[in-house]
Amino acid sequence: MTQTDLSSRKASRRRVTLEDVARAAGISKATASLALNGRECIAPDTRRLVREAAERLGYEANVLAQNWSRGGCLTTIPILLSGLDLGVRTQKLQHIQAEIARRGYDVPVYVYGIPGKGDSSDPTALVSTIRRQRPRALLCNIESELRPETVAELNRYRDEGGTLLCYDYAVPLECDQVLFDREDNTYRATCHLQEHGHREIGFCFHGDPTPVNPRLNGFRRALRESGAEYRPDWTFFERGYEAAGARLAERFLALPAGDRPTALCIVNDAVASAFINQVRNAGLNVPGDVSVVGHDDSRAAAYCAVPLSSARHPVDEIAEAVVSLLFERVEGDSSGPRRVALQGTVTARASVAPPRAAA
Repeated sequence: MTQTDLSSRKASRRRVTLEDVARAAGISKATASLALNGRECIAPDTRRLVREAAERLGYEANVLAQNWSRGGCLTTIPILLSGLDLGVRTQKLQHIQAEIARRGYDVPVYVYGIPGKGDSSDPTALVSTIRRQRPRALLCNIESELRPETVAELNRYRDEGGTLLCYDYAVPLECDQVLFDREDNTYRATCHLQEHGHREIGFCFHGDPTPVNPRLNGFRRALRESGAEYRPDWTFFERGYEAAGARLAERFLALPAGDRPTALCIVNDAVASAFINQVRNAGLNVPGDVSVVGHDDSRAAAYCAVPLSSARHPVDEIAEAVVSLLFERVEGDSSGPRRVALQGTVTARASVAPPRAAA
């Protein structure tokens, strides 16, 4: 290989610079930079000319350098989650991410922890890394209790001028929050069973028992208001989804036939669907022997072996509220922290009927 060939190859591998683009377009470097950043002060024809030159030369912006020069990732809005699932949490994430991206922002997703596994991962270091990147805004979906160190990092990001918004779960932070009223959701589901004449009702939550459980609080409030008895032995906590429903069915079938609840309020459609399949395989009739109401009103609920009555999780409304509040802040709203609480409704299907004695 000759020296000329080597020089040619080195030149071909040289990174195309903003100066190259400006030279090809016949304008200054400053004008080229403004054009590539979409600034409205640049004429549309000039922007088009610069972008065509950049594409022709294979120019790629140095994102890190741009970030430093601007003092932050002004086109980045990350989302931090304490875990993902196969249902509503991921659906909300997809909706929010798509709407923000549609407005021209990068939306990286950071996930720590595994829901339903008792995971106690500490996100402090991750939050600190995100904070130092100085994104335009930060969205948080955090179910687990925040450690003081994590709260301090999030507060520091906000105090440094960042836009912080939390959704789904309440957090001890002075920021905008979009919350889903889980207590009301389960309250409505239980009332739906009571409206069909059920007074002997069991409850299943796909997680761990905690001192403050809004789902259980809503269930017990509905029983209390109707004068129905709360039975601790009819309260089941199961981790997971379909396998949890199978285990719930085993525990239900192990109860004496004359001492079983006539209905179950099951938090999560996947658990409820698996439960229905297992008890039907054991010879019971749903809703004849036991009525079932699920939660989330997932797409699959209408197509279960027995179409499932379910308390709807307002996925779209939550996502739309998050995006709306977020861009009000991005566009300059400096009012105090706002809190939006959203509630669901119950979709009635074939899995709920009056108990046999009341039919």
